[in-house]
Amino acid sequence: MPFIRPQNQLVKTGQTTSYVAGDDGELEKGWSQGQRFIQKTRNGNIIVLDRATGLTWPQSELVLYTLDNRFQHNSYANSLLALATLNAANFGGYNDWRFPNIHELLSIINFSSTASYPYKRCYSVFTPKCFMSCIPDYWWTSTAVPNAPTYQFVYVNASNSTGFITTLTRISSATLFPCRG
Repeated sequence: MPFIRPQNQLVKTGQTTSYVAGDDGELEKGWSQGQRFIQKTRNGNIIVLDRATGLTWPQSELVLYTLDNRFQHNSYANSLLALATLNAANFGGYNDWRFPNIHELLSIINFSSTASYPYKRCYSVFTPKCFMSCIPDYWWTSTAVPNAPTYQFVYVNASNSTGFITTLTRISSATLFPCRG
């Protein structure tokens, strides 16, 4: 069953503290219609349905690593091979898993989180367990860098309180957290 968010409603950032008039903490605009993440077990695998975006995510990248260790700290090409393994295994009952684009990956980052590592900057399905462990790493996206065909945009989850977007060459190492939908 697909979950489709209402049109023209972006997801809330989660910021609740206001630092300056008119910021997210004051306005708290965006989609917030009940429980956002729903955990399901399909084909013996735990998946997470995101009602705000309509995307489906694995419950944890640790499960993916057990299936194929190329999901973590690997080149883009090796991550593609790991993705093929995931699809061949019909993970969660699906065979259309893919790299998330930069916006999709950012949609599961909780920028208002002040929790300490490893539970910072990721939405929780069932507190206190994160559905992405948020290990400090670079995270692949499917978004290529314009005019630089050997580079991809990545999200960097640093071990301190920062996270940022940067680029990596496809032969560099990063972790893949796939989605579908």
